[in-house]
Amino acid sequence: MSLLTTADDQRDRFIGDVYALHGGSTLRYASRLLGGDWYLAEDILQEAVLRAWKHASALGMNASEVRPWLWTTVRHLTIDHHRAERRRPADSTHRQVPVVLRAARPEAGPEARGAVTDVVR
Repeated sequence: MSLLTTADDQRDRFIGDVYALHGGSTLRYASRLLGGDWYLAEDILQEAVLRAWKHASALGMNASEVRPWLWTTVRHLTIDHHRAERRRPADSTHRQVPVVLRAARPEAGPEARGAVTDVVR
């Protein structure tokens, strides 16, 4: 078990303060930019806070003043996400595939028609 250095400890406290002061409002902001997708908004917020942690010394370690930087980072991350979505081909699981069922021949009897409905279910 290693002890955190004073600088690491300060950075960790800084990030805790960033979440406490700006986490909720930034999450709502990201969700709005993403059309209400809360799960993706949480991912974007986490990435933005990770970047704040990496740049904590450049940000001045003052959590109360980091909101404009944080929101700009969230906006850039959502723009990147939207650009990536436009470039990716449509996911095959989201495409609707038309299903064509052919009626069983009437002379085949009810068991053949039942087999068709069992496959559909």
